[in-house]
Amino acid sequence: MNSKEKLPARHVQVVLTDPEQRKALQARLDQVSGREMLQVCSGENAWEQWREVCFEIKADNESVGYIVERGWPTLEIFRMFIFPEHRLRGIGKKAVASWKLLRLANGFTSVQLEIDDESHAFWQSTFPWYEFCYSGVHSKVPLLSDADNVASRARV
Repeated sequence: MNSKEKLPARHVQVVLTDPEQRKALQARLDQVSGREMLQVCSGENAWEQWREVCFEIKADNESVGYIVERGWPTLEIFRMFIFPEHRLRGIGKKAVASWKLLRLANGFTSVQLEIDDESHAFWQSTFPWYEFCYSGVHSKVPLLSDADNVASRARV
């Protein structure tokens, strides 16, 4: 294996953060040059204003990024960031799958996503049962496909 190749992440999960973890994520983000987002969370009033929650993404027990969701007015993946040195290992898709399981367990059935040309292929591969036929806000992306819904009802 050449030194440029990256091994796929085996175990990826999302973990709800506390204020100290968010500070550590922010400090790490501040070290990333050319970063697209200025902050991990939207400030002190983020929970009250948008019910904003931050999840740390861990891959093989290492902190590799974060997902920020907003719960108002609808459940939304507001931000997702994988630190550059951990990209191209399949982490993003596995992180969304882990996040999705947590949200399904809490009774959510759909999520709002805002996609652009750059993220279109990622979201299409993550939610293959939903057709992202345009860039922009998709307010009711089902967390499960119809086949998944039937399978989960059959197990009950």
